[in-house]
Amino acid sequence: MRWPAARRDAEEGLVAAEYAAGVGLLLLPVSILVLSLPGWVGAVEAGRVAAQQAARAVVTADDHADGIAAAQRLAAETLANRGVTQVGAVTFDGALRHRAGDEPQELVTATVVVRVPALQLPLIGSWAAFDRVVAHTQPVDRYRSIEAAP
Repeated sequence: MRWPAARRDAEEGLVAAEYAAGVGLLLLPVSILVLSLPGWVGAVEAGRVAAQQAARAVVTADDHADGIAAAQRLAAETLANRGVTQVGAVTFDGALRHRAGDEPQELVTATVVVRVPALQLPLIGSWAAFDRVVAHTQPVDRYRSIEAAP
């Protein structure tokens, strides 16, 4: 069966239009999303490491003020080394008044808020961002209050 000439002419050239629309509407947004994922994961992982180091610094410090200062410094250094922007200061919850002899089962939770780039393209830059809260809980050392034998 042969198509009429008018109908045959109307369907010519649609492949090029469909290809351009497919690339523009499907492939380009998906590739931008795939290129942005490593930035999201990297920022959240940097926040997790910063929170872990901050909580450990507070738990192992002999003095509360020294522990908080060391934790703030460690978190800021960790995030700066990884190129992540910190939003606000590190906050702590839990056994913040610990000294040698406090309960070893107490927990300290360090919370870090990092800025995650929403759209990031390699060699081009990033646009927009959202904040992500990352926390880590560290127990006070179980054997902290045991004095060394003479």
